[in-house]
Amino acid sequence: MTTVLVTGATGLLGHALCGYLATRQFSLLRQSRDSATDFCGDLRDREFVGRMVEKSSPNVIVNLVALTNVDYCEQHPKEAFEGNVTTAANLVAFVTEHPDVRMIQISTDQVYDGPGPHGEADVAPCNLYAYSKYCAEQVALSAGATVLRTNFFGPGTQSQKSFSDWLIERFSKKAPLQLVTDVLFSPLHLHTLVRMIERAILAPATGVFNLGSHNGLSKRNFAHALARHLELNTDAAKDATSAELGLAARRPGDMRMIVTRFEDAFNILLPELSNEITLLERPA
Repeated sequence: MTTVLVTGATGLLGHALCGYLATRQFSLLRQSRDSATDFCGDLRDREFVGRMVEKSSPNVIVNLVALTNVDYCEQHPKEAFEGNVTTAANLVAFVTEHPDVRMIQISTDQVYDGPGPHGEADVAPCNLYAYSKYCAEQVALSAGATVLRTNFFGPGTQSQKSFSDWLIERFSKKAPLQLVTDVLFSPLHLHTLVRMIERAILAPATGVFNLGSHNGLSKRNFAHALARHLELNTDAAKDATSAELGLAARRPGDMRMIVTRFEDAFNILLPELSNEITLLERPA
């Protein structure tokens, strides 16, 4: 049985991924800074990482640990690099000593900018978060990792809400919100993403792969498609540009991805974004 160690297991994606993998034929181990997981500790601590890897003896490590608050990263570059690069480097230090251990590094579509959709070589980080995640990719690749650049939406947890959760809540309350017209993306629903990560666990592949949907949308158009699907009122929503939001970090204009490399490598057809939106349900 394949032993999978998921780091960052209590985050939004970690919660969904571990919930799914627990139903599959894996021996699942989880790491976070939460004492409820199998390994409680900080990946910035190399000694902790070493003890964890030695004790868990994983076949595959799926690294979800990241500092993902884009504006916070822009204002705290040292913390951004410690949270995104040092953590990956500490895992790589032990993966390289154990060639039978594979690493899957989850990265971001924020490494892209300019007119898309983008192939894997079209890297153009426009903020510190994106640059730190790109640096983490390079570290992971030095150990022969599978790097998955992705974005996602879908049901979060009580304490961690996704972009779609936020939209549903604002639309349901008829609360004012600004919808960005000049940022495009091609995310996957969480239910799809965790199944695609499973394929990467089962099939070794070294390199960088875009993992998203076909035919992306602006965040504004995504929000309106979500509202139509769930029959939510959008009267309180107003269009805005990303510059009008006054954010600390500049956001990429176009993060849409060409996903054929992943499809070819893992023998799967990825879905249209319009179909992924139909997987959403109203909270109970």
